[in-house]
Amino acid sequence: MKSAFEIAGRSVGKGRPCYVIAEAGVNHNCDLALGRRLVETAAAAGADGFFMEVHDDPVNAKSDKTTQVRPDVAEQIIKDILAIRAALPPI
Repeated sequence: MKSAFEIAGRSVGKGRPCYVIAEAGVNHNCDLALGRRLVETAAAAGADGFFMEVHDDPVNAKSDKTTQVRPDVAEQIIKDILAIRAALPPI
């Protein structure tokens, strides 16, 4: 087993800094505005990655329909996160 690997060009593994992935899928109580605030707060705090469920038609998804977002919404959230991260000093 490898002791390290890369995520987006960053070495992760034994003896390396923790790679933090924020998850707001179920923590937002089905409130998209709260979910966005959670993800934006995590970005401002320096999270390295984000987990979100994306579906072309969340209303008709077979499961987790209340925690999924459409691709266009996900794209905007990602743009907003990147803007927040760009405004921060390097971590």
